[in-house]
Amino acid sequence: MNVTEVFPCVFVLLELTPEEKAQRVAKAIRKQTAEVCERWDRLTGHAGTWQEQVERALDKLQDLQSSMDQLDLRLAQAEELKAGWQPVGDLLIDSLQDHIDKTTAFREEVSPLKKDVGAVNDLAAQLTPLDVQLSSTTNRQLDNLNMRWKLLQAAVEDRLKLLREAHRDFGPSSQHFLSTSVQLPWQRAVSQNKVPYYIK
Repeated sequence: MNVTEVFPCVFVLLELTPEEKAQRVAKAIRKQTAEVCERWDRLTGHAGTWQEQVERALDKLQDLQSSMDQLDLRLAQAEELKAGWQPVGDLLIDSLQDHIDKTTAFREEVSPLKKDVGAVNDLAAQLTPLDVQLSSTTNRQLDNLNMRWKLLQAAVEDRLKLLREAHRDFGPSSQHFLSTSVQLPWQRAVSQNKVPYYIK
């Protein structure tokens, strides 16, 4: 076995003229240049897609923050009104129906907040497919808004329940005032069909 059989490329290059060597080098450079251009095009395409994704994520984050700020303000206004409620036990019997009406109206006024809470939660969920994780501060703020809404709803329903019970037990259709109209050993009671009677 001779050297030309073992290293044929080396001897081919040695036998090439300088012009042929330059052509081969130029061909190799053109090939590498084409590869670099192709990779550059792919990189700029990916960068453009990435930039669009970042811009979409930024728009959604700004929408989320704006919606959370608006919801926070509306919840604070509702909570301020709720804080002004007198305890049911301190209300005059004659004003119970008025307070029931006002609380029912308040419930209707704040009911659109449910839609706002849902919209904020939807905006937060739309960030997941964009590979965006909310900061711990934003997550806490979101949890806080949801909790405040649930507490507000519960407070309204509890107040309405207490007002209705008080109105039923002490309002104009009740007969609680008759219980003081008898003296011991007499007692007042009401039958199943709502007829009052007295027991000795």
